[in-house]
Amino acid sequence: MNYAEVDKSIEEKIMPAGSATLLYIGDVSLKNVNFNGDIKSDSDVKVKYMIQASPAMAESGELISVDSISNSVMNSLILSTLNDVKSIIIPFIGGKIFYGKLLEHQKNLGIEHDKLSHAKLLIKGVEDYFNYIRANNIPHKIMEIIFCPYGYEEKEGLQKAIDDVKSRMSINIIKV
Repeated sequence: MNYAEVDKSIEEKIMPAGSATLLYIGDVSLKNVNFNGDIKSDSDVKVKYMIQASPAMAESGELISVDSISNSVMNSLILSTLNDVKSIIIPFIGGKIFYGKLLEHQKNLGIEHDKLSHAKLLIKGVEDYFNYIRANNIPHKIMEIIFCPYGYEEKEGLQKAIDDVKSRMSINIIKV
């Protein structure tokens, strides 16, 4: 296969790394779930949209980078703003499926990567979003950004990253 054929093959199978797609799913009720994945109870929260973030190739984790992780968050938030979404829940993107691949990638570059540095990438996506909408005079519409960690290590990392960004920027809508 030559380069053009590989490039075409990749284009047909994946969304670009760092991209996001907004999917309308109707008014679906969320469930309250604990860190073990057990459903605790029904939630009053209704979900209209799901955003499919794409930090890398789904099957292999190829093309993963620190930029693709934060760009996935930024592009998800831009899509939300452009579609008048007021509240968004973001999972620990790349925290399970792609984490190992990014860990390997960073190690090959001689860079340490852990759950805290991963959380900082996610929060960097929020910072990049705010910088983007300010630079492009896009009205800010999101009133709440909630990050959903998979476990206590992710939760602790996210809280530290959120506290750090709040100390530098006046962003008071991010929660864990």
